[in-house]
Amino acid sequence: MRNNWLALRSLVTRNIKIFMKDKTMVFFSILAPILVLLLYILFLGKMQITGVRAELYSTYPDLVAGIEDAVVNKGLKMIIDNWMIAGVVGISCITVSFSSCTSMVRDRAYGTINDVFAAPIPKWIVFLSYILSGFCITFMIVFTIFMVGIIYLACTGGLGMSFVDFLAILGTMILSILSASFCMVLIVSFIRTEGALTAFNSVFSAMIGFLTGSYMPVGMLPQPVQIICGFVPGTYSSALLRQLFMEGPIAKLSVLFNDMNKDAVNRLLSDYSIGMKFFGINVAPWAMILVLVGSIIIFGSLILIFYSNKRTNFFALGKKRNKKVKLSVKK
Repeated sequence: MRNNWLALRSLVTRNIKIFMKDKTMVFFSILAPILVLLLYILFLGKMQITGVRAELYSTYPDLVAGIEDAVVNKGLKMIIDNWMIAGVVGISCITVSFSSCTSMVRDRAYGTINDVFAAPIPKWIVFLSYILSGFCITFMIVFTIFMVGIIYLACTGGLGMSFVDFLAILGTMILSILSASFCMVLIVSFIRTEGALTAFNSVFSAMIGFLTGSYMPVGMLPQPVQIICGFVPGTYSSALLRQLFMEGPIAKLSVLFNDMNKDAVNRLLSDYSIGMKFFGINVAPWAMILVLVGSIIIFGSLILIFYSNKRTNFFALGKKRNKKVKLSVKK
């Protein structure tokens, strides 16, 4: 048993070093969410604030009566800033997890995995090493992005989270990354070459941003798409992160707007997916946590089933099997 854990530690360290050695991969893994954040700061943020402000004045004119426009804009900016950064952190848990799985495809494509299997270690050690290394890589990068967001909020006066909120966000990030790591290992199992991995990553990164409500609120999507979003675990992690990010800012917004009721603020921002609905039913935060835990169990079980079958083994996929050819002899 001790040798198995030593092998696991060595393989996890090896996978992390391989990923970190590819400076381009590391750079773009960090750059992609930072670019989304910059686009929001430079362009999209003003559009979001303008839209919410127009809805506020048209739907709740009594709430903002007598309040200066500068105060209204400050409160709305604080809300939207936290909403966007929470979405960037949520989508990064998934996209970076996918990028961290490149070593799986390379090992199979180049036959490196055969050298690993030549050692007297169980196969589950190898599979678990990919999951754990993906988790470690993703956590390091996502935590960096998270701290960049915290610094931005602190500089703009939009930081409203407490230390307890900070710890809760870290816990949610860990749970979200674990769920994404198990899911990505399962998905990447079907990808055979690095070229296919790169092509799929381009489509996947753009699509998952909408399905999790990171780029656009789920409430603004068509009803059929909203139903699909309800079956994506990342949607619940993004919603949970938004609730934790925005708890403090919503309280501050209530004070800015003459102690307006928090429920009124939540109704005003209901389209921005602070909460989460599944077939019209509000999903409580504890239920979101159960969904993430359940997704880890489901994806982990599928991986075990998938790898335990010789016909569907990850390392057997894509290999050419010799076909028996029957030769007919003419008499």
